[in-house]
Amino acid sequence: MLITRDLDRAAGVPTWLAEQGHAPGTRVLRATERRANPVEQETLDPEDGKVFAIQRVRSADGIPVSLEEMTLPAQRFPGLLEDSLASVYELMDREYGVRVARCEETILSAVASPASAVLLCVEPGSALHDIRRRAYDSRGACFEISRDLFRADLTRLTTTSR
Repeated sequence: MLITRDLDRAAGVPTWLAEQGHAPGTRVLRATERRANPVEQETLDPEDGKVFAIQRVRSADGIPVSLEEMTLPAQRFPGLLEDSLASVYELMDREYGVRVARCEETILSAVASPASAVLLCVEPGSALHDIRRRAYDSRGACFEISRDLFRADLTRLTTTSR
């Protein structure tokens, strides 16, 4: 199995997995509300100083492909943690009218730590794509900070130059 992650398009993991003929899966490891750290406070600007921190394992056809950590301003998405977190982008669009207008992504190489290796079903030290993302709405406000670790043995990253 080889999954393509098109970096030119802001779409949720379930969307592009389904488009490639895979059954998407999500396992929520943690979904909590907490105080924003200084970087989150500056970037997300939560009025009340609180954020939602969500950690999930995403799978294709039952095989883990990514470990995701997403942070959102809590006051912008009240009640979000009570809903299904299988596709947060779809939920934000449907329930809150928030769509991704622009993303800034930084792509790094990483290796699986012992903890991430267990969650991704790989050996510690296995190659990973480390994608750091900030997502912005149509007004230019940042509403997401994420770090996604994708299995490099299953995921190909593509982009189109213009």
